[in-house]
Amino acid sequence: MKEKKISWRKPFLKNSPAIVVVLSFRKAPYSTQSTWLSIGYFLLALEEKGLATVTYTPPNSEEIRKHIGIQDEYKIEVIMPVGYSNDKKDKEKRKPLQEFFI
Repeated sequence: MKEKKISWRKPFLKNSPAIVVVLSFRKAPYSTQSTWLSIGYFLLALEEKGLATVTYTPPNSEEIRKHIGIQDEYKIEVIMPVGYSNDKKDKEKRKPLQEFFI
């Protein structure tokens, strides 16, 4: 994956002022779906506050689980570094509701 500059190194995890680790409760029905719905709302809330993130799903979260002491009944869904973006792009304007409804 060298041509796409994809690397196992994730400096954004070390450089971020805050890290959010999102867990789901394995025994709950639809735990993954419900958790990702919540992640979507969290992303929108961060954007409204002028903060940025990226969703990082580690390929093997076992080492992370052990390092921070997560119990087996919980699954790491995503790790999200939260901070201010280096990209100074202005927030896009929302479309008026009239464009979506007849």
